Amino acid sequence: MFESVPDELKACRQWVLWRYEGRGGKPTKVPYQVSGQRASSVDPSHWVGFDEAIAAAPNWDGVGFVFAPGSGLVGIDLDDCLDEFRAIEPWALEVLDRLGSYAEVSPSGRGIKVWAKGQLPTDRGRKVKIEGGALEVYSQGRYFTVTGQNYVHSANRRHEVAECQVGLDWLAQTYLPEQPKHSTSQVYTPRPLMEGGTRSPLARAEAYADSYPPAISGQDGHGVTFRLACVLVNGFDLGEGPALQILERWNSTCQPPWSEQELEHKIRDAASKGAQDGEVGYMFASDDQLLDSAPEECSEEELQTFRPHLGQLLASLGGLTGEFPEHLLEVPGFVQETASWITSQNPKPNRVISLLGGVSLQAHLAGRKVQDESGLRTNLFLVVLAPSSGGKQAPQTCIKKVLSLAGMSGSFGGKVASDSALGTDLMEEPAKLYLWDEFGRWLKRTQNRRDLNLMAVQDSLLELWSEAASPAWKQKSLRDKKYSIEVCQPCLNMLGLTVPLRFWEGLDDEHLEDGFAARFLVVDTGPRVESQDVVASDPPGAVLDRAMEWRDYKPGGNLASQYPQPAVVSRTEGAARVLGQLREKQESMLDDGPSGAIWGRAHEKASKLALVYACSRSLETPIIDTAAATWASDLVSWSTRTFLAKATDEVASDDWFAQRSQRVLKLVKGYNQRLEPCTRQMLMRKTRWKAKELDEVLNTLLEAGLLDVKAMPTSGRPKTIYLAT
Repeated sequence: MFESVPDELKACRQWVLWRYEGRGGKPTKVPYQVSGQRASSVDPSHWVGFDEAIAAAPNWDGVGFVFAPGSGLVGIDLDDCLDEFRAIEPWALEVLDRLGSYAEVSPSGRGIKVWAKGQLPTDRGRKVKIEGGALEVYSQGRYFTVTGQNYVHSANRRHEVAECQVGLDWLAQTYLPEQPKHSTSQVYTPRPLMEGGTRSPLARAEAYADSYPPAISGQDGHGVTFRLACVLVNGFDLGEGPALQILERWNSTCQPPWSEQELEHKIRDAASKGAQDGEVGYMFASDDQLLDSAPEECSEEELQTFRPHLGQLLASLGGLTGEFPEHLLEVPGFVQETASWITSQNPKPNRVISLLGGVSLQAHLAGRKVQDESGLRTNLFLVVLAPSSGGKQAPQTCIKKVLSLAGMSGSFGGKVASDSALGTDLMEEPAKLYLWDEFGRWLKRTQNRRDLNLMAVQDSLLELWSEAASPAWKQKSLRDKKYSIEVCQPCLNMLGLTVPLRFWEGLDDEHLEDGFAARFLVVDTGPRVESQDVVASDPPGAVLDRAMEWRDYKPGGNLASQYPQPAVVSRTEGAARVLGQLREKQESMLDDGPSGAIWGRAHEKASKLALVYACSRSLETPIIDTAAATWASDLVSWSTRTFLAKATDEVASDDWFAQRSQRVLKLVKGYNQRLEPCTRQMLMRKTRWKAKELDEVLNTLLEAGLLDVKAMPTSGRPKTIYLAT
């Protein structure tokens, strides 16, 4: 199989093994040593000779050749240049003709890899897109998979690695725009594992980076890279220079690699912001753990100790990432009792859904009746993301049953079609709980800026978030005063429920930047749980009794329903300290982008949640203590981080090409979800882009493994349909 591989390559001690591994649900060719440990493409101690690699190859998916500095070998990867019949694209044919060196077909059968002798005008690898394909050039820091399938064409009949300096100069001039060389670029020398009897922090950082998953376009690549930068700069306390060198090594595994300027930017951001996340930044490790004296490589257990929020922060395509923290499920008193009952009534007993149902009901019952020392009330906008048939109906049914049996059936509502209807609702019931099913579909409709009714509803929701203490909120001012709607201290709570796909389809960059999305507390409740048999029951007596007690509670006297005088719930010093720390975190994250806008409401949301916690525990003597503040702060911090991790890829990209890729992925997934065939023509109609622009995006997504294509039989010529993987 490998007979055609040139002897010159076989003589090099630059061989590794590789296998396919899932990274964010996508197959990635990951290099390994013959020992079974991950291989680095910049550490020569990880490489072996050709014969040793071939001997171990049967247990792996293949062998690979690493390009090393100073070897005089250059690798040219021609991506997506062959069709299913191995017909070659004209641009790739010209490259082969100009180089005239050994080439072979890639494992996918759609690309060609070329080995050439010569020097590149840059010491860094490069990737450029060309007419639906892509061209990558590397002379160090990367490896090529080797198939031994020599590609022989009229333009290229070479079976050996040829001297190609003229061809490489032409390639650089034609396809590789000049970039300045990085001043810190150097040949990598492995750090000593031991320094004065303890393991070198640099060695530990390098081992950690070697274990870290690569950044892949479309899979929270920005977030993955930034979090590694934070670990290196802050967790290992390396400083910007050494951290950048390690980040550059790791960058060789990314698809595609980041530019020099992008890596430098992430290191600078990590230095200025990364240390502010949590008590120990992005590292769950003490100095003693970092300087463990054992001389061997980091064990998997150690790496898990150092792993920076990956379980909660790495995004997946289905919804937000990371399991809901178990300790946040416990809220003493009314919320816990209500949540337990909702769980018993739900054929899909999802405890996170039950918790949020209990929180929204308590927030509603306390509306217009309590406030904290700063004047904040209990109005919250909760958004629950759950899969189809995942148990979203149960909390709505249970909340309606409690309020109806308590004589408060007029205090809950459903979807809102116009701002006038919203204003009328609040004029009749100033404390209102909206159980908003299919919220994602409504959000999607707000993207039509010409639908004035929906835009007016959105504007009203923005106002009402901050108007709960207002003596006279006006939905609109009209010349005829009898039609002007005015509400004293409106307290609007919302429990929006939707499947993740619809929510992310409905959210756009304006929602992020104008503060609308910042008011949501978005919680992904995780995958569908196992079903249970349900015996329908009325609310427990304790739940119904407490609901009626809140109904009858009038801290402002007989006129409280018209002119509320809410009871003030005080904070302990411990609670003030916890919420103050969250405020400091919020201030540190403020910038002009979406991240700053979303973090901008974190302290406010946590303060409202802490008030709800206090009311759940006691109606008679509520107090916001350390437990209440910690629960609220943890919930808001978790929700904000996971929301931004997902929104980075789904919505908030300032990169033109990334935005278009996100747009196509959403469209394809939408068609797939509705079981409709998605063709190129349909995407052309939806996007209204030029054919070449759409094809560039489609080919990139196919190359990244985010899309797949199938042939759909028809009465005439088969149609190509696109599927989200």
